[in-house]
Parts: sequence; C-alpha cells; structure tokens
Amino acid sequence: MEVSLLAAFVAGTISFLSPCVLPLVPGYISMLSGIGVEQLQQGEQPRARLFASSLAFVSGFSVVFITFGASASAVGQFLVRNKSLLAPFAGAVIILFGLHLIKSGALEAELSSHLVEGLDERLAADYDPNVQVSEVEARDQCRRAAAFVERIRQYLTAQGLAMEEPDA
Repeated sequence: MEVSLLAAFVAGTISFLSPCVLPLVPGYISMLSGIGVEQLQQGEQPRARLFASSLAFVSGFSVVFITFGASASAVGQFLVRNKSLLAPFAGAVIILFGLHLIKSGALEAELSSHLVEGLDERLAADYDPNVQVSEVEARDQCRRAAAFVERIRQYLTAQGLAMEEPDA
C-alpha cells in the first residue's frame, strides 16, 4: 500500500494538532532552545545551537523508534515462521487461563463441562468431514454458547471490567 507524500503530511499535521501531542510542544521547544518561558519573559535570548539541538532530538527519536519497529518486525516474523511449533504452547497457556477461571470459581463447573464437550465436538469435526449436526443439537449449542457468554459478561461486570453494551 503506497501512501502519498501529501497524505502523510496531512496525517502528521492532524497527529501534531491532536490533544495528546499539542500540549507537549512548548516543553519540546523549551528543551530544544535551552531556554524556558520564564527566561523568555525576562528578555533572555535562546541559545544559537537550536538547529544542532533539534537535529540531536530528531535523531534520538528516530533511532529509538526505528529500533523498536525493526524489533517488532523481527519478533513478528519469528512468530509467523514458528507458528506450528508455538501453537501448542499458546493453546496450553489458554487452557491454563481457563483452568484458573474454573478453579477460582469464576466459571461454574456446568459451563466448563459445556466447554469440554464443545472442544471434543470440534476436534471430532476436524478429523471427520462428514459430521452431521441436527437442528436441535445446533440450537442447544447456540443456547449453551449464549449462556456462557452471558456468564462471562456477568463475571466481568462483577469485576468492574465490563464494557457498555452497544445499542442494537
């Protein structure tokens, strides 16, 4: 995907003017110029090395963010390359979190048994291309899934972590 120079400039300008960035500008200018607002009000002049300070500031930020970007890219490539090796470990972590939910009482035993049944059915479907599911079984699975999601919502609400429900 190619981004034009104008689009990048407009996006950067909008980002610069955002409420998250704009309040930081006076501090950056003060740091780069080597003089604070109080000193300017007293009539002091900024140092003459403003360009060198600006160059060092931009270079420092560039080195840090380019390094972070390259590191994130390398980690992402490693994860993609080793996905089949890492998938069982990721699954084990998810199972451990699920066991913690069950052990802590956040997830009732009835719901956890439904999860085990659902996993068994899914694994069977992975290996059997001719799985037949009746409408009654499908409706029962949907009802149990809705009850499970509702229970998780109740748990998150009780913990103060639930988000507001979107308007239908």
